[in-house]
Amino acid sequence: MNARSFRYSIVLARPQRRETPAVIGQKFLDTLDALSAADPLFTPWKVLDKPARAALPLTTARPHIAAIVEKNVVRDDSRQPEPAFGYRPIGVTDNPIASRITTLTVDAGSVFRKSTVLLEFGGQLAPTDLAIVNYPRFRQALVVMTALWQPAWSYAVHSEWIIGRP
Repeated sequence: MNARSFRYSIVLARPQRRETPAVIGQKFLDTLDALSAADPLFTPWKVLDKPARAALPLTTARPHIAAIVEKNVVRDDSRQPEPAFGYRPIGVTDNPIASRITTLTVDAGSVFRKSTVLLEFGGQLAPTDLAIVNYPRFRQALVVMTALWQPAWSYAVHSEWIIGRP
C-alpha cells in the first residue's frame, strides 16, 4: 500500500549577488530572530556547522556567525572551497516532534548563480504535521523573510511524495 507524504516550504528567489559571510550571517540571524518573534513554532534554533558536524544553539553561534557562514562555503567535487559560488548557512528548530521541525537554508553570495532562501517544514521521513499548516503562519513567515532578503519573487508550496511498495 502506498502512503502520501507532504512537505510544505517557502521559497525566495534572489538574483546573483556577491555578499560577504558577515552580511549573509547578519541577514541569517535577523531572519531567525524575526521568525522566532512571529511564531513560537520557530523556536529554539540551532545553527549547523557542517564541516564540524555540529548543531550549535543560536546563542552559542550568534557571536561567531560570520565564521560559521564562511565555513559553510560551497565546495567543489574535490571538497575545495568555492566562495564565488556562495555560502549555505542552515538553521534547524530543535522541536521534539520531527514533523514540526523547521529548517531555514540560505544559499547566498554567489556571483555565478541565483540565490535562494528556503524555509521547510517537516521532511521526507517526517512529513509536515498538517496541524501546523495554516495561512496566518505561512503568510507571516513569507512577509518576514521577504522584508529581510528582498527577493525577485517568492512563493509557498507543498511537495508530495508517494511512499510505499510498488
